[in-house]
Amino acid sequence: ASLCDHALAFIARHPRAASQFAAVWLKYIGGLDDRAIARRLGRTPAAVQVLRSRALGRLRDEPAWRQLAGELGLG
Repeated sequence: ASLCDHALAFIARHPRAASQFAAVWLKYIGGLDDRAIARRLGRTPAAVQVLRSRALGRLRDEPAWRQLAGELGLG
């Protein structure tokens, strides 16, 4: 499955985590800094850091994401 497929499945399983995941996606895929992400999400830069931290914790608990990270050489 592609990265986008994994992303959509994750959000479907964790709908409340959509803004958390957006913070991660915009940082690591979109290449935006916290200020730009904060503007896009209507949050403060500090809130973006919290969102990203929570999302990364959730992703670490997802077997599919751990497998994908391994395949990409990130884990």
